[in-house]
Formats: sequence, C-alpha cells, structure tokens
Amino acid sequence: MLRAQINDFKAVVDPLGKLLEILKQDDVSKAYIDLRDLLCNQSQWLLTHIDTYIKQHKLYKMKQEDFDWWDGKPGASIGAFAVRDGNDLKHYVTVQRELLTSAINDFAKPIIDLLKTPAFDGAEDRDEALIERWIRLTEQVEAYNKKQPSNSLAQLENFILTALNVGNYKDSLKHLKLNDLSEISGDYLLEILREIKMKVLSRAEVLQRHQAIQNYDKLVLFFNKNLKGKFPFVGAKLEKNNGEANPEDIREFFDIFKECGDSTKVVLDQLYQIGPDMKEAVQFLLSMEDVRQFLNAYLKDPSAEKPNFNIKVNFRVAQDKENGGINILDWYIKTDEITTIDKQDKKLEGKGSWTFGAPVTIGFKWVETGNSPKPQSDSGQSSLKVESATAEFVYDSQWALLWLIRDHLAPKGSFSKVSEPNPYVLKFNVPMSDQTFTTVYNSISIIVSSSKPKGPPKIITLPTFPTSAPDLPEKIKEIKDKPVLTDGTIESTAFGFFLSETKKDTKEENQKNEDTSGEQENNPEEKKKEETGEQ
Repeated sequence: MLRAQINDFKAVVDPLGKLLEILKQDDVSKAYIDLRDLLCNQSQWLLTHIDTYIKQHKLYKMKQEDFDWWDGKPGASIGAFAVRDGNDLKHYVTVQRELLTSAINDFAKPIIDLLKTPAFDGAEDRDEALIERWIRLTEQVEAYNKKQPSNSLAQLENFILTALNVGNYKDSLKHLKLNDLSEISGDYLLEILREIKMKVLSRAEVLQRHQAIQNYDKLVLFFNKNLKGKFPFVGAKLEKNNGEANPEDIREFFDIFKECGDSTKVVLDQLYQIGPDMKEAVQFLLSMEDVRQFLNAYLKDPSAEKPNFNIKVNFRVAQDKENGGINILDWYIKTDEITTIDKQDKKLEGKGSWTFGAPVTIGFKWVETGNSPKPQSDSGQSSLKVESATAEFVYDSQWALLWLIRDHLAPKGSFSKVSEPNPYVLKFNVPMSDQTFTTVYNSISIIVSSSKPKGPPKIITLPTFPTSAPDLPEKIKEIKDKPVLTDGTIESTAFGFFLSETKKDTKEENQKNEDTSGEQENNPEEKKKEETGEQ
C-alpha cells in the first residue's frame, strides 16, 4: 500500500512542484500557502510511514539487545547478527544496504528533493528534524555509492565487518571513547553505529573489570603470602617483622605484575575509574612500581642472583649538629667481611658496593691510650658492639644496608644541608665512659651509573615499601557486573587524581616528620635524664 501511495505522489509531484513555484513568483498568497502546506503535510506523512517501513525491516538490527553473551574474543559480529561466518556477514550487510538504498531511491528521494526546494520554506507544521534526518540519510547513501570517504554508511559497515569482528574487548576499550559516544548525532546511520558501540563498550567495561579484579586478587594473594611484614616491607617499627623478604619472591611478584599489565593504570583499568574508594589499592601498586624502580638492575637481569648497589659514603657530615666527633680518631664502613671504606683512604673517595646478604658495619675509633673517654655499650642499641676504644654498629641481616639506613636515618629537617646531594644522612649516638654521648653523622648515597658514557652517576632513593596489600573495596563487588561508567551511573575518575593524592600524602607525611623532628632530636643526655627521672 505504501508503494502505491508513493507512486501516486511521484506521478503528481513534478507538476505540483512547478505550480507551487509559479504561485510563489506571482505572489498569489493564499493559493500558494494552501498548496505549500498541503504538499508539506502529505510529504511528511509519507516520510513518517517510510520510517515505519525501515523499522519493520530492522536494518542493521542485532539479534539480541545487548552483548552480555560476548566473551570478549574476536568475532563479535558473527554472534551479534546471528550469521554463520565472515562471508555470511558480508552478505547480511549487503542485503541491509540494498534495502536501505531501495527505500531511499524508490520512496524517500523524490519527497526529499521536493521538500528541499525554497518554495517550502516557512511551511506550517514543517517538521525540520524529520526532514533534516532524511536529507542527511539520503546524502550519506549517495556519498557511499560515489565512494566518498567518511560517509556514515561506510563507517557503520566497516565497524560491523572489521572492528567488531576482528578486535577483542581490549581493542574496544582502546578505540571506543565514551566522550565520543555521549551525544546523539542526528544521523540515522551514525545513531545505529553509536548504539552498537555503546553496547559493545558496556560489555567491554564489565569484561575488563572482571579481568582487573582477577589480576589484582592474584597480586594481593601473592604479596600477603610471601612479602607482607617481611623486611623491608615493614612499617616504622622495624622490630615487628616476619623475617626478611626473599629477592626471588620480589622478582616473582613483578613477573605476575607484568603478566597482568605491567603498570598500575593497566592492571586496575575499569577499577580505578570508580573513584576515591580505590585509593588504597592504587597507592599499593604505585608503591610497588617504586620498589621495582629501586631494584631495577636486579629485576631486569634474569641472571642476577642477588640485588647489588653501588654506594658513596661521606663521613662526618652535618658537623654543626654533632657532639664529640672531633675526638674520633678513625671512621670507616665495611660493606662485607673483607671490604673497608675508610675516611682516611682518599683513593676510594668513599665509594664501594653492597650485595644482598653481606653484613654492613659502621665503625668509629677513639684513642686507646690515656684518660680520654671511651665508648660504652648500650642495651637500647642491639646493633652497637664495643671493644676497647672502638664502637661498631653491625648489621648482619640479609638486607643489611637497608636495615642500617632505616635504623639510623636522621629525621628530615634536623640537620644542615650537606655539600653533595646525599639523601640519607645517618645519625649515630654512642654513650661514653664519662656519662656523655658522642653524636655524629655520616651520609650514604645509593647510586647507579649514568646511561650516558661520561654522565654523572644517578642517586636513587629508597621507596616506601608497602606493609600489606589491601583488598578491593566493597563497592567494587557491588558494581562488578554493571557498566556503571558507560551508562553514566558513576562519573569516571582520571588516573591523575590518584597521582595527585599520592603526592599530597607524601608532602603531608614529610611535613609531619619535620614537625616532630625536634622532639626526636633531643640530646641523648637529656633524653636519658628524662627516662631515669634525673633533674
């Protein structure tokens, strides 16, 4: 019936159109307006029925309303349009295009050509949205037939035949951007494409979230089983540890981390976007990335059996803060059982190396003869060993160098600026036989060679070793299977938010340390009086 009505309309459209132009030119107002409005209403009525015709044929319509069935592997178009294979898919797309082209050429085009003429400007009840939609659809199909680039019909078909059929869900997340899909275009074909992409993106979001949860849980399980509470993965109270971390366990953690995505942003994709609830999990992995950078030389070399660090020692720094340092005859550090870096040895320039498992000793010697004060033992310092006029701080654990730094690190802001950028100024308190304390400072830099042949060495700093791996927040379990980012239920949080939060937390922690450094820097003699109740 629609075809017959359109054929009848086409038979009279040319003469009526010419008559309309004549009436407009002759300024026959009432006759022109009446005929114009009549033809406009009739044309729009027919376009509305052509709309219905197309909807009944369900052009490019998927067999299911969503992609909940999709496992994320290539070939999504085959299932979405219920075809057998790639050739069947091409045939399906061709049939859809032919039906659309026929509807335009046989039905819509004569009507559109009429309504585009200036004679219909200002017609009563003119439906601009309807007319513009059909004008754009007609133009896009014509552009396709003329092989003009970037037409919406070609975009739709290319997505169905290529992107959706060849790529997996990760490709969809990479190439489909929510911001590009948020607005309705007004183009009939682009709107079909937008709806398909939104459904694909919704499923890809859920699939990636499932994968991220699985990967993160795997990392948490390994860390908490093998590294949690083991030095150096301990808090401020070093004595509360569960032993020491095995470097091979650290290597294995990062092997898993690499398999899961190799960066915090990738591992937690579709999780971190949920917002501030993810802060602890994100910061845990960011801290582990810092650990990886610190141990980079060891981790990047599969043949390396143990971590090894080059160091540079500066003796007797921050002399304005010391007490009794002038009385020390010799200063030295032993980085293993046979290597000694001595303050008097100008050849070494304070440089050496330390390997995991080797003991570290910091030593001070006073004059052995005469009545000058001599070092004494201190029950409060288990690492302090005293023999005659020599006091040594001995660390014989596997991570001896890190124990030394953590145990003797002077509070930030409590010492004067040293001439070289040594990040670790270490404070040593030695009780003396005359009831005083000798307080001195050495500094240690951990260095790596420059990537440039003649470049200066690079100083690396100790990372903040996380003490445990936090579980994902309850909110993640609640939205696990829901495309909350794609459907707009939750506004996506940028990864930069967590980087800013980490910097802010670090700044606040440093400020806290500086604020309390005065209390921690009490003179040892005064501190002893406080503990014993002396006036």
